[in-house]
Amino acid sequence: MSGFEGTIYSSFFALTNNIPITNRRERGVKSYIWQYSIGETPADEAEWVTAQVTSQASVELTGLTPLNKYWFRVAAVTIAGTTAYNAPLLQVVL
Repeated sequence: MSGFEGTIYSSFFALTNNIPITNRRERGVKSYIWQYSIGETPADEAEWVTAQVTSQASVELTGLTPLNKYWFRVAAVTIAGTTAYNAPLLQVVL
């Protein structure tokens, strides 16, 4: 299956270790798989950690370590299967 056509978005508040992330709601999606990676651009699948699986097109990840680079991505689960993950989003936690 192909990935999302949309882009995930994040707007976070300075001096916090919580990041809210939103994906455009896709029709027919049963759940979303939210993943992150810490540090430089992830080189392979083993560097990704599943943070949460939700039925909503948004998630707030908490407990992130300040002054680290985090990469975020999301895939959708539909009746046809799981989509590819969309392009990763880089955020630095302050």
